[in-house]
Amino acid sequence: MSQRGLEALLRPKSIAVLGASDKPGRAGYLMMRNLLNGGFNGPVLPVTPAYRAVCGVLAYVDVASLPITPDLAILCTRAERNLALLEQLGERGCKTVIILSSHSQQFTELKACAQRYAMRLLGPNSLGILAPWQRLNASFSPVPILPGKLAFISQSAAVANTILDWAQQRSVGFSYFISLGDSLDIDVDDLLDFLARDSKTSAILLYLEHVSDARRFLSASRSASRNKPILVIKSGRSTQAQKLLNSPLSLDVAYDAAIQRAGLLRVQDTHELFSAVETLSHMHPLRGERLLIVSNGAAPAAMALDQLLARNGKLAALGEETQAALRAALPQSISISNPLDLHDDATPERYQSVLTSLLDSNDYDALLVIHAPSAAAHGTVTAERLIATMKGHSRGKRVTLLTNWCGEYSSQEARRLFTEAGIPTYRTPEGTVTAFMHMWNTAATKSS
Repeated sequence: MSQRGLEALLRPKSIAVLGASDKPGRAGYLMMRNLLNGGFNGPVLPVTPAYRAVCGVLAYVDVASLPITPDLAILCTRAERNLALLEQLGERGCKTVIILSSHSQQFTELKACAQRYAMRLLGPNSLGILAPWQRLNASFSPVPILPGKLAFISQSAAVANTILDWAQQRSVGFSYFISLGDSLDIDVDDLLDFLARDSKTSAILLYLEHVSDARRFLSASRSASRNKPILVIKSGRSTQAQKLLNSPLSLDVAYDAAIQRAGLLRVQDTHELFSAVETLSHMHPLRGERLLIVSNGAAPAAMALDQLLARNGKLAALGEETQAALRAALPQSISISNPLDLHDDATPERYQSVLTSLLDSNDYDALLVIHAPSAAAHGTVTAERLIATMKGHSRGKRVTLLTNWCGEYSSQEARRLFTEAGIPTYRTPEGTVTAFMHMWNTAATKSS
């Protein structure tokens, strides 16, 4: 797994945009606008004979006219110009190139040209990269992203855009967001080696449609997963889906076995993918696998319990001291057990008193609090009380709290408040338990 050129791709000091344009809607315009609006603090060099300046930046007629050799070049031109421009960049000594669009007939020549000049290629047909900590948006992303500790690598531009849109709504940040495209040169294994050593990245999420070199992928995955949790969503489980994705035909069970051997965790669908992103972006180290469930209704708690048992999870057993504290805080009509049903008349004060009692307990490793829409406990008010309790308690930062505010209309503001407070929040009981099991499996895999 070669690391050559990756520093120039992921931490460039200067960038040239070939095919830069002043016409809104053109690829060269969108790339220039994103680079400048993102606040990249190195030289951005538009290359085009059509304009004297692009987006207010002095333009250069060709690669030979550039005042410096760029670390990174981005080809925003028509595909038929790719090879000639790549040749010019190689002669100039450019280290890394992102190719946004190319025909498959060009691939062999493009790769040979890059190898001749020891250049690295991202793409072709890549959405680009975003590195918020470097204030780098070298992509077609229509939305900005926040800096965070989760790296995302995707073989699909459509999935990448979906995750970006979702993350913007949830204020989820990333250390790197990389769209591979056709992976003609730079592939998942190269990036895993780099990200495993990156101080800004604490977890990695992969969206895969195929694996080009299984041996290299498994080797890089094993090495990276020793230091950081890695979750994988692999599409193309059926033969028909593999044909749709133009992926090599293979048995999905073989991928499952390989992913497990490499120490990675697989998520099965888009719902789990979103839950995984939410979990990894706010993840605290787990002490163990014991889950305590608190709800204002038996049915949501039962849904969570079913999912936990189906995934071989473990319920926490409440000790006498914890049971006594809960009995003192709750009406006599409430049975002290796990799951703990606070009944549908539970007020924000009841939630708050239960959380206060539980924060003093060591009988569980993670706490799941469920809230179904209720006239007795307004979702936003209840969320505010829980957030204030967590912030005000001496053990608030050490307890792993997961929240599920059911519904949509009445729960949006509460979920926003939890996100701002750095508390994982989910839409369904099952999704919350799935996220918890990902956390636990990640911790167990890392320690094994």
